[in-house]
Amino acid sequence: MTKFNGVILNEIRDAFDLTRKELAEKLHVSEQALWQYERGLISPSYEVLKLLETIFMVEHSFFMVPEELDLTKISITNVVNQKNVAYRSTFKAKTKRIAREQAYLNIVHKLVQEVTAGLTETSEIITGLRNDVHAMLLEQTSMDQIGIYVRDKLNIQEDNRNLIPAIERAGAYIVERGMADDVDAYSTWTEDNMPIIVLGATKQVAVRRNFDVAHELGHLLMHYQWDLSEDNSSEYKLAEKMANEFAAALTLPSDSFAGIYQKLVGNPTEPNNYKEIKMHYNISMQAIAYRASKLGIISKQDVGFFYGKMKKRKLNIIEPLDREIRPVAPGKIRAFLIMRRDYHFHKITDVMAIKPEFLTILGLDRMFIRSLKLDTKRSYSNNIVNLFGPNNVSE
Repeated sequence: MTKFNGVILNEIRDAFDLTRKELAEKLHVSEQALWQYERGLISPSYEVLKLLETIFMVEHSFFMVPEELDLTKISITNVVNQKNVAYRSTFKAKTKRIAREQAYLNIVHKLVQEVTAGLTETSEIITGLRNDVHAMLLEQTSMDQIGIYVRDKLNIQEDNRNLIPAIERAGAYIVERGMADDVDAYSTWTEDNMPIIVLGATKQVAVRRNFDVAHELGHLLMHYQWDLSEDNSSEYKLAEKMANEFAAALTLPSDSFAGIYQKLVGNPTEPNNYKEIKMHYNISMQAIAYRASKLGIISKQDVGFFYGKMKKRKLNIIEPLDREIRPVAPGKIRAFLIMRRDYHFHKITDVMAIKPEFLTILGLDRMFIRSLKLDTKRSYSNNIVNLFGPNNVSE
């Protein structure tokens, strides 16, 4: 016999970023009733359970556990220490939001575990890079040198177009999530050493996304197990400063940037002069001008004039070419899912009692999910496939 587990309901509600009031309205019940479901005081009716299945895109058994188990001890495994998650300060001040993101990260972790089961990667570059960068920081290596070193190790192209694929190939998992707050991205290492970067799905300006993902890579490499829980602490402020410096050093490398800037820009105070170099690096004009100032290529006065013109022309929010340069979407989890389909692995929908549409929580679009044919019956194998090397399939 099984019974309904309200703890899992509470966690999946948080992961889907729904308040108790919002979910109660969708279920046509009172907030008090929903609170009782989540506390295990009462069980939802058949009609409410069917609505829960539809809202969260899961099967009936997702919420059920053996009757003899203690409900207070059955939940989605927590693998995230909130102190080590690199949120932005506007986000960190909202305790309930942080709880929801923790629930979301736990589900992402579980999904990634199931998606990658039986599939191996030849590359764990990011863990080695983390150790290398830590040693370089202890030796007081400059951030410019660290950025060039990491860029070389990841084989990032000069135009930064392969930045996201390179970071994924190194071992990180990048997902997209709609975030209402003024937050473009955040990152963390889970307690079992899985690096995750969450990008805002609604703010897909390619050039800013490149800087954001570089910023989060900086946190992953430099701030492993740092306490980032207090946004006003000196440790948090230092971490943000270092991550910004790293992102600039990684995406606009000092060994080549000066020559390209001087060749392409001309008058440094005129925003229109930055279009060509923006296309060259796929980084925002504002980040490029700031980088030129920090490297001493242009004066502080010139960069001040540049920012003044950007603001006067209202280009500081939407820059020229922002809509023309297409963002690169994360592709690693997609690749794993395609492998699972092509090599007839067990479907994660069966293992996790979820419907195919549940995968939209990872930022995957429904057309792609339909192409996986997760709702069709097929035979399965236990193949082990190397994702980044030759596909030597062993029965």
